Amino acid sequence: MAHIFLRSFHSAFSYFAAIVAICFATNIPLCAANASAFALSKPIDEYSMKALLIQRICRFVEWPDSIWNADTTAPFVVGILGTNPFGKQLDALFSQQRIQGKRVRIEQLSSLEGARFCNAIFISESEKSSISKIYTALSHKPILLLGDTKRYAYNGIHINFFTNNADQIRFEINKDSFGDSQLHSSYQLFNLGVLVSQGVNP
Repeated sequence: MAHIFLRSFHSAFSYFAAIVAICFATNIPLCAANASAFALSKPIDEYSMKALLIQRICRFVEWPDSIWNADTTAPFVVGILGTNPFGKQLDALFSQQRIQGKRVRIEQLSSLEGARFCNAIFISESEKSSISKIYTALSHKPILLLGDTKRYAYNGIHINFFTNNADQIRFEINKDSFGDSQLHSSYQLFNLGVLVSQGVNP
């Protein structure tokens, strides 16, 4: 495979993030990831990278078959709860992609009421004062919970992106909350994330 060079909007993203994104984008098995792949044609900013990772992470999560049986034509719904930091990036990305073989619809949620129609939800930092309430309401539902705010993973959010001291984008995984939900994740995803436990101080 050809060597790649990954540039970011401000500085180079982490080796970890680059490998994850490129593996997913080129269908390279995660366990076979290394520093070889293909060049990206333009810089990727923070939320373009996170949008890409959300789209690819969903491929490593299994939803119960029962939720698709009621309506086989229903879309895969990704909700944004709170302020949308992605702009139109999720819409642009998912307009050309499918998850679980289904077309994807992005929904801006104004309250938890609309969450029950979602298959995955990104919970914005603007909702951090309500994060415990949100988790309690959604914890046993087949909804993948994502965020990028400090302590979200320790409060039950399944996948939480963070930037470390070296400006590297990584993600935490709350394995406990995955176990409480109706979702199943590939061991490969667990191997790539930083595992955290419910309520434990970092």
